[in-house]
Amino acid sequence: MPCRRGSWLCVAGALFLSACSQSPTSPSAVAPSVVIGAAPQATAAVPPPRLSAVPPRALGVTRYVAFGDSITWGAMSAWNASFIFAAANGGYPERLQAGLTSYHAPQQFVVFNEGQPGELAVNALPRFRSLLTSRRPEAVLLLEGINDISNDFAPTRVATALFQMVDAATTLGIPVVIATMYQTYSAVDPDGHYRPNGASVVPALNAEIRRLAQGRLNVQLLDLEPLMRDRSLIGADGIHLTDAGHETLASAFMLRVETAFPVRGSFQ
Repeated sequence: MPCRRGSWLCVAGALFLSACSQSPTSPSAVAPSVVIGAAPQATAAVPPPRLSAVPPRALGVTRYVAFGDSITWGAMSAWNASFIFAAANGGYPERLQAGLTSYHAPQQFVVFNEGQPGELAVNALPRFRSLLTSRRPEAVLLLEGINDISNDFAPTRVATALFQMVDAATTLGIPVVIATMYQTYSAVDPDGHYRPNGASVVPALNAEIRRLAQGRLNVQLLDLEPLMRDRSLIGADGIHLTDAGHETLASAFMLRVETAFPVRGSFQ
């Protein structure tokens, strides 16, 4: 049973983050190794991102699906690298929605948070296609792949899987903002388990994403790797964001959305 915001704890067997586990010997042997909790959300105010276009302009897209894994879901690493919890102020989708509504009033925006902790991009296409039908987004924000490279999938295969999702959306006339992965870091948990977190492979994955995104109609690239080099943005487990990291990520997506979807322009 998946972990939801508003609950206190879920066991690892119910939902796990493969990105935080040791690399398996085969793709089917991803081992759960963390406990996921959720901080209460009912009374938590979601602050808007710090950055916006100046002056703000009306946007032509108001309904988004943010698709990805635990990073999109809003996970933060805790004091113990074997435990994560939901960010009290939400992940980037909640903060992005708050920022868009704040800076672009009276327009109203919705950003559906469709992050699924532990998901592999190579297995995500059926879920992605289903959400295109059920959520009916006007645009997709895509950030995924760290679980795959943490579990020894080749960067070329992961990037191909990501662009199968891009093709599924753009074929329906839905534009996509696809992000590269920010730099992760290896970590040792309190039990002494070494977790590479795909750190050495992140540059290769990003190179493939940039290559495949180049010149694509209705595809915009958000290059997070050079934007999020500050180690303080990443938590103790080497992969999940701190609160400042979530805010930085939301601000980056906000600026990209504002650039991509102005009413007076067209998405190219």
